[in-house]
Amino acid sequence: ADMWNPPSNARNETHVGNQTQGPYDFGLKNPFCMDLLGWKNEMLESSIGNNKTRFVEKLCLDYASDVEQQTPTTRTSQETMILYITNQLELRNLPVHDTVCVTNVGIHDQKLCA
Repeated sequence: ADMWNPPSNARNETHVGNQTQGPYDFGLKNPFCMDLLGWKNEMLESSIGNNKTRFVEKLCLDYASDVEQQTPTTRTSQETMILYITNQLELRNLPVHDTVCVTNVGIHDQKLCA
């Protein structure tokens, strides 16, 4: 994305409460960056019989709702991840019914006011 849209009700010098989307700290000051430090996306891939490839991927996400990772067609990190996963499945010619997606809300959500 050429243009980064900040979180709804983002805190700034005059507004400090009721921010409901991440990023909250580093990512808020540095568009397209995450607040999450020291973690990265990782993929493990292996081939099994008949040249069929299986893969497991960990995608990092800071908040249950955030706008850290945007594209020209997605506004939130969650939308971006769904687009990425869909593209990976199509690239590998894997059906959706043969996949598992596990999500977990990060501890960073404690910083946000709901």
